[in-house]
Amino acid sequence: MAISRTRRDLRQHPRHAVDLTGTAFFPTASTTVRVLDLSMGGARIALPLPTTAYDMGGLRELRIAGALQLRIAWRWSRGHEAGVEFLSPGQAKSGLARLTEAATDG
Repeated sequence: MAISRTRRDLRQHPRHAVDLTGTAFFPTASTTVRVLDLSMGGARIALPLPTTAYDMGGLRELRIAGALQLRIAWRWSRGHEAGVEFLSPGQAKSGLARLTEAATDG
């Protein structure tokens, strides 16, 4: 019998619910986003317009809380939300740890 695995099962890092302000950078523009959850490997963000209004394939960087800037790749989108993967999570490990700790200690 085959075992069905959900996306959550496939994640390499646990996600933490957060509510942070960020900026998403596209090739020709940027927009303010809400960071909804965060892990050492990626994030779920909410954009002001439906994701179909953006060049999601061109999404390249995410600045979180005005301090941490990460190179990213778009992985999925639905409605106003998108999932992004951090391309160099090792470089951002300490910054991400501080952000997730501060957000979950709330």
